[in-house]
This record gives sequence, C-alpha cells and structure tokens, in this order.
Amino acid sequence: MTKLSLVMITAIALLSAACGDGGDSGGMSDDPKVVEVASILQDDQDFPMSDAEANCAARRIVDNVPSDTLDTMLANPDAELGEVTDPETAMTVLDGIFDCVDIEALMVQSMVEDGTPEDQAKCIAEGFGEDEIRSFMELAAMDDEAVDDAVAFEILARMFELAGECGLDLGG
Repeated sequence: MTKLSLVMITAIALLSAACGDGGDSGGMSDDPKVVEVASILQDDQDFPMSDAEANCAARRIVDNVPSDTLDTMLANPDAELGEVTDPETAMTVLDGIFDCVDIEALMVQSMVEDGTPEDQAKCIAEGFGEDEIRSFMELAAMDDEAVDDAVAFEILARMFELAGECGLDLGG
C-alpha cells in the first residue's frame, strides 16, 4: 500500500469516525443513553478517546439529537452517519465532536498509526484549517447522492497538495 493510500484511508476513516469523538471535564454520566453512546464512540479502535472525551460527545449527541434518530443510531452503531440521519442532524453530531476533541491531534494520531511519519502527519493536519476539516467531515456525514462533487474534488486536491508540500512520498 502506498503512503498516498494510507493518507486517503486515514482521511476516509477520519470522516467515518466523525460520528463519534468527544471530550469533557465533567464526570461520567448516569444517563444510560449517554453511557451507550460513549461506549460506541470508544469502540472505534482507529480513534481512541478518553472517557472524558467520549462522555462529552455522547452528552452533546444525546442532548441535541432527536430521540427517534438517536434510537436509530444506537440500533445501527456500525452504520455511516449519513445512513441513519439527515444532514442537519449529522452536523449536530459533528458540532459536538468539534466541541470535545482536538480534531487536528486526532488526525495526526490516526495518520501516525497508519505509518505516516509524525512530522509529515503534523504538517498535513496543520495544513488543513478547521473549515476544511469540517467540510471533510461533512462529506462523510452525507449520503453519496448529497455530496457535492466539486467540494469533494477540492478536498481531495488539497490532500494531494499537502502531501506533496509535506514531503510525503506519493510514489509508494
């Protein structure tokens, strides 16, 4: 597998994991739904979260996602976010993630775990602004039919550009 493939898999995995990240300084919740959501979030081996991070995101999800949609999400924990919710609710989930996790650090951690040298992973993650990372995550939250091909191409092009600028060997 080429380093470019690793970068792209990391990017896709980051997007898929978007339905589960978080951080909070409060204690663990007694609410069974918060505990269940936090547990699902922490089961993602590619993006390990602390108890506090998972609890923070889970609280925001439970507090802000309609009950029927939350039940659907809980019944389908392995489904992509766009498969179990509408784009507006998906954005609510993503907003909770941005409130709870250092998404840039998560992106670096994921790329390093996939074999990208840390300095190059940091360079790529720092090259994406929060708006680009948010757009990246929004793409994963949408059904394929709802994805704006121009936006997807722009993000992919930016990933290639950053990989080159950061010295990532694209020839693999």
